[in-house]
Amino acid sequence: PNAYCLRVRGQSMFPAIRDGWYVLIEPNGEPQVGEYVLIKLRDGRRMVKELMYRRQLSIEVVSVNGGERLSFDYSELDDRGMQAVGAVVSPSKWRPD
Repeated sequence: PNAYCLRVRGQSMFPAIRDGWYVLIEPNGEPQVGEYVLIKLRDGRRMVKELMYRRQLSIEVVSVNGGERLSFDYSELDDRGMQAVGAVVSPSKWRPD
């Protein structure tokens, strides 16, 4: 329930997720370590990352392309904070209906 999809723009997540592909977000899902997540920050930034660790006061994520590792305090996340990515879909497989 309440799942939605985002269309990726740009090459920042290449080669794992490419420009024009779709990311299915499952806001009611429980993200697990090692899975992709959508991070929503209070400052308005949104990003798809791989969840590495959950700590008592923070999370650690890594860029999907294997680059930069980042840590965020839970206080930096907005009310919807971190949501599970259910699937990454290429344009040829996307059927919005």
